[in-house]
Amino acid sequence: MLWEFYEFTGRPNVRLNILASIIYHFSYNDNIKFDMHYYKIPKRKLMHKESEVHAHFNKNVTIEDLGFPHNLLEYYLYFYETLYPNKHLPHKIIKCNYDMRKLYEKIKAVEENEEKWIKLMEEADDIEFVKHNIEYKLGQDLTNKKLWILYIKYLKEYDVKPPDSPKFSLEMTLKV
Repeated sequence: MLWEFYEFTGRPNVRLNILASIIYHFSYNDNIKFDMHYYKIPKRKLMHKESEVHAHFNKNVTIEDLGFPHNLLEYYLYFYETLYPNKHLPHKIIKCNYDMRKLYEKIKAVEENEEKWIKLMEEADDIEFVKHNIEYKLGQDLTNKKLWILYIKYLKEYDVKPPDSPKFSLEMTLKV
């Protein structure tokens, strides 16, 4: 079905943008290969990263990767320091990395209790991190009603974005 749509569009730039969007929403791989080209999919801030063997081939370790809890924090710090030996990390980032390692262990310990799990993830002070991990867990079990309710509460409380365009309500459309 996906490949039929890929063939159907006929315009190379449009079909790749659509495919990249589809894969971003249904895959957690960083690099996706189409037509012998690699397309960089935006990184997700997941707690459970790939193994160290696969992480070794990830040449795109950034400072942002060192600032949220995940299972490869220590390895990423080492890899970043060897990848960029001339760039000295500020003490603040190294301390944050150490604190995130501790927080990862706490989060991992309460992973079965969704309420405590979300509360501990909030301590990372990173809305994207919390959203990505809840969405990842929901993707594994779409029938988890309790997690859906907690996620919707979380979004109402923290994911407040200023509107890009005026909101139209049903009342406004009925008056016209």
